[in-house]
Parts: sequence; structure tokens; C-alpha cells
Amino acid sequence: MPLSIRWPHHPTRMSDLIDPETLAVLISGSCARLGRALTVLDYDKGAGAIARIDPLLPWQNFAAFCQLLRNETRVRGGNAACEACDQERARSVAINGDDRACGAAAGYRCHMGLTDFSQVICVDELPVAVLLAGQFAAPQKKDEVRHLVQRIAKGARSEIQLLDDGVEGELLQRVDQIDPPSPDFAARFSREAERLQTMAAAHYHRQKVEYENEFLDKLRKARRFADVTTLQEISGEAERLLRMVQEHCGIRYIVLFCSVGERDTVLTPLAQVGFQIETGAEALELPHFNWTKSGLSKIDDAEGYWYIDRKEPAFARGVRGDHTSSLNSAACALALMLGNGHRMVVLFGPFAELTDPRKESEFLFNLSRIIGWGVYAQVQALRLREERERAQATTMLLQHRLKTALTPIATHIGRAKLQLEKRHYDTSLRTVVEQIKAAHDLSLQLGRAARETARSAVVMVERDDLKFAMYPLSVLVANCGGLCQTSRGARGTEHRSHH
Repeated sequence: MPLSIRWPHHPTRMSDLIDPETLAVLISGSCARLGRALTVLDYDKGAGAIARIDPLLPWQNFAAFCQLLRNETRVRGGNAACEACDQERARSVAINGDDRACGAAAGYRCHMGLTDFSQVICVDELPVAVLLAGQFAAPQKKDEVRHLVQRIAKGARSEIQLLDDGVEGELLQRVDQIDPPSPDFAARFSREAERLQTMAAAHYHRQKVEYENEFLDKLRKARRFADVTTLQEISGEAERLLRMVQEHCGIRYIVLFCSVGERDTVLTPLAQVGFQIETGAEALELPHFNWTKSGLSKIDDAEGYWYIDRKEPAFARGVRGDHTSSLNSAACALALMLGNGHRMVVLFGPFAELTDPRKESEFLFNLSRIIGWGVYAQVQALRLREERERAQATTMLLQHRLKTALTPIATHIGRAKLQLEKRHYDTSLRTVVEQIKAAHDLSLQLGRAARETARSAVVMVERDDLKFAMYPLSVLVANCGGLCQTSRGARGTEHRSHH
């Protein structure tokens, strides 16, 4: 896999971002522009491995001295010694973790005393390669190079052997041909390194987006929009999606706070993954999130999202209630307004991989939004289902009351009709009048009952819908507190109006 398997898909090495064949062509172009030798050392931080990538033409623009020293037919071990020197330089600037080396060209002396330049190529602030170029020698430094050649000829370095008598003289002669570095070489070298770094970064971000979009599509397809009858079912479905996110991103725990009631600002922990819940205990022991007290937007109809760092005051103000200390290790939270007053906050615990949550907030927002819209659709479906059940219950109750009331009315009217049919004298009309009056009174009672039927039916049905088990006590207290403040404000307004 070109990038790190685990999210956030850190870059691994240069050759995973730009294939080695293309990289060799690019190095050749840089060699031609610089007029000097240039080599890329591919660096895999995870494996701690370094691999050499040379230009298309072997030893392109190498100094004559270096070409002879690396010629294994005449200098045994010379090429291996030079490559070992390159490896050592790469380790010193990349593996040893000198972050300041990223993007900065630096000169150094090779094992033969020549002046070279190195620059670490970083992508996403991580080293992926080390670029080397140079093979220079200032006039005052050439005596040192000659001295090192003479030591090799005398056998002072057992790993390097001169294979014929003429090699020493040729090497000493070629020392005189080594050029000094030009004043602008370091700047030109740095520009070449930055060009390669820009291309590698572009390839990396393209691949990273592809991998992230692949997971987002997988998360979208995993949503289920089956008919739900309880909030517990919605919670279970949300936790299934959160578990996918937890495994993909390597997060210790995730908590989903959601507005269950329409336009709620005190959000209940609807779902969570990562916390061990004992048998018989409720997930509601987690704290709630107070949208208003956190200082987030009070606009209900506009869709938007806000990143909240763990250290920001909005985080501490929002997470309230019991057991807030259980979320002290959280990395960040994302608050989402999905429109129509539906609010949601996704709180992310610590990440297993080295991660900058703010830099990755777009991806975190996208996956939170996918889960949020799924939960929102199910909550809306549950509300519609409850409204339909209330309407059916209201209709049945109304029918029952009307039928119950009509029965005695029909009876009285029937009796009056029967008496009228049997009696044809005026005194019998008194009974008829009484029966008709009774029917009239019952009709009035029916009217009064009909006016109150809708209100009483809703109260009777909604009593079963108060699912206290889904709300922490802190949420209920906070919501009741807000209701009391609203009521006091309304009474205050009414009192002022009377004066």
C-alpha cells in the first residue's frame, strides 16, 4: 500500500509517492540543471530503511575524482564506502529526528573530505527522502583530500584497496580538477529539492484523499434506514457506525451527543463506543453537552460545523453533568448544525497514530456529517411514527366518545318518537318535550367533550412516550431549568403588560 495503512495515512517514503522510474527521470533533470551529481536516498521512517535512487545515467555529472574512486575494477570497496557515507548522512539528518532539517539545505564533509550538500524532503511534516549533491573542494581543502588518498594507499583503511599502482597518482591528479562550490549552489540545490518535495506532496494528498473517500463511501453504504420504533434502536445503529470509525481511525473512544427533542440545546449522549459499561448499567452515566453554554451558534436553520479543541474554553463549558472527568483525555469535538434545529456533537478520544486533529478536521467533519444525517433521518422517522400513532389514538378515542355519547341521545329521541306515535292528545306533549330537552342537554355535553378530546387524547398518549431511560438526570434537570427560565420570563412580560 503506497501510504500508511492506518489513518491518517502518513506518507511512508518518497518512492511510494512518486514511482522510482519517474523519480529517476526527475533526478536526471535536476542533475542537468545543477551541473553536479545528485542522488535521492529513499527513507522509510517506519522501517528505518534507506534505499538509494540514482538518475537514469549512472554517475551523471560525477566529479572525475569520485568516478575513479567508485570504479570497483580499480578501487575495491570505494563505491561501497561512498554509499555508506551517504547512508550515514541520511541517518544523521532524518532518522535522528532533527525536525529543523526539513526544508533546509546544509553543507557537510564526506569521508574523503569533499564538500557535499544535503536536504531532507518532508511531506506532511514527515521525512520521506534525503537529497544529496555536490562533490566540491575549496582550494584550501584539497591538501586534506590528498592526505586521505595517501592514507588509503598505505592501507590505513582496510575497507578500501587500490588495485593497481597507477590509481594513487590518478586520484591525486584528479584532486586538482575538483571545483569549489559556487556562491549560489546551495540556493539552486534547495530549489531542486523544493520542486521534488512539491511534487511528492501533491501525489501524497491525492492518494490520501482517495483512501479517505473510499472509507467515507463505505460508511455511507453501511447506514441502514429501516423503520425504527425506539431511541434505543437509533442508538444501536449509531454505535455500529461509530465502531467503524473507531476501528478505521484508531480512536480510543467516541461519544455522540444529539438533540433528541426538536431544537434541544442540551444534547444527550445518544451513542458511544470505547467505554466499558457494566451489566445492568446505562451508557447515560456519561455527561451531556450544553450547546448554549458552550457559546456555539444559536441560529437553528443554518447548516454548519465547528471544531472544538480539548483545550478551548468552549469544550469545558459544553461538557457538563456527572462524570465529566471520563472525557478529560479527549482530543477534540466537532459540533454540527444540520438545519431545522437538529444539533449534534461528536467527541473524539485520543488517536492511536500521531495526529493533528485540527488539520484532519475536514475528514472528521465529513464522517460525522454522514453519521449525523443518518441519525437525523431516523429521529425524524421516529417522530413521524409517534405523530401517526398519536393521530390514530386520538381518532379512536374521539370515535369512542362520540359513540358513547350518541347512544343515550338516540335512546331518548327514540322514546320521544314512540310516544308521539302512540299518543295523540296534547297532554302527552309534556313528556315529549322532556325527552327532547334531555337530548338537547346531552348534545351540549357532547360538544364540550369534543372540544377537549384532542387535548386529552394527546396527553394520555404522550405519557407513554416519555422515555426517561434515554436521558441522563443532568439533561432533564438542565432542560427543566431552561423551561422554568422561559416560564418566568413569560410571566414577567405578562405582569409588566398589566401595569
